Amino acid sequence: MKIHYLKEPIVITKDYFETIAAGIGEVYVFWDIHSCERIFIEDYWKFDKEVVLKMDLKTLIKGEKYLPEDIYIFDVDCEWTMIKTHEYIDKKCYCLKSGNI
Repeated sequence: MKIHYLKEPIVITKDYFETIAAGIGEVYVFWDIHSCERIFIEDYWKFDKEVVLKMDLKTLIKGEKYLPEDIYIFDVDCEWTMIKTHEYIDKKCYCLKSGNI
């Protein structure tokens, strides 16, 4: 059995990413490769499923349209994680963060 969890996750808004972007340098980002089983959009994958990208958070936000819906973002030292999902709660995008950011 696999157990996936974030330590003390906090629900955040999608706008939170843009609010903190100016103060965040380089980040790593990857995506849920299992979602490929349910995606039937032609040319959905702009990058290989096994790729981990490295860029600053501002660039990530600007180029987000080229990435899958569910992305996992973390800092170089792996001290924090943010997750953007395609899920909605009360008409707001459901995102999570863990760690000090």
